[in-house]
Amino acid sequence: MLGQVFVAAGLTLLLFVAFEVFGTALIQQRHQAELRSHLLPVLHDPSETRAVGGPLATAPPHPAPPAGTPVAIISIPRIGLDMVVVEGTSQASLELGPGHYERTPLPGGAGNVAIAGHRTTWARPFYNLDQLRPGDPITLTSPQGTFTYRTRASKVVDPSDVDVLAPTAHPTLTLTTCNPRFSASQRLVVEARLVRSSLTPSALVTFPSPRSEVTTLVPSSPVPAILLGLLSLLLVGGTIAVATRSTRRWVVWTTGGVLSMIALLATFFVASPLLPANL
Repeated sequence: MLGQVFVAAGLTLLLFVAFEVFGTALIQQRHQAELRSHLLPVLHDPSETRAVGGPLATAPPHPAPPAGTPVAIISIPRIGLDMVVVEGTSQASLELGPGHYERTPLPGGAGNVAIAGHRTTWARPFYNLDQLRPGDPITLTSPQGTFTYRTRASKVVDPSDVDVLAPTAHPTLTLTTCNPRFSASQRLVVEARLVRSSLTPSALVTFPSPRSEVTTLVPSSPVPAILLGLLSLLLVGGTIAVATRSTRRWVVWTTGGVLSMIALLATFFVASPLLPANL
């Protein structure tokens, strides 16, 4: 029986890793498609409107939208990134896409605009962030305009180092993610500076509606995940143990397999938000 327990635990761990790497990516792709459909109608091409301000004009202050609101599209050609950025950096917000730090200026604003993203899970938008080189362009397209930044430097800091989010005198973009990959022991930080902008006239600026469910995705306790995990192990181990002794193995494998997968998926959904917010 002990052997079956170890086998069940090993299978569960492998399935959880697969879910975190591939399953969450599929879920976020669906979120991204929906977010993009809400954001695109409020974006304005500078060629179709009379842009205002100079080439380095920054977006005027704007009330922060609710968490989960799509606020911009971030494009980084060097790493092939083109995703919708949402407001907030909670686990729930980052499950939708890269998240804008709520206490920093909105994309294109004066000062230090900061955005966080997952490195290895939830479509891993910042997986290759370490490949950025000085001079690489990063473009943020928001309802307030289009803003191009040039990468200046990158560094690795302790997760408790909040100085990277401090206000700056120049229009700056800061991107943060976990470092190294598959670990949350450090933070990789990329710094860029605004080099070109095209503001949308204020009368045309409108942000889309937020995703209302972002406030309901983070569990308050690990107890449900633990209980579901134990149930999953029991089902997987029990299925293996019974199947090895049964004369109708296909019935046992089918029934036990379906029940085990349902329990495992429920466990993964509940346990995933317990991981570090931008792992």
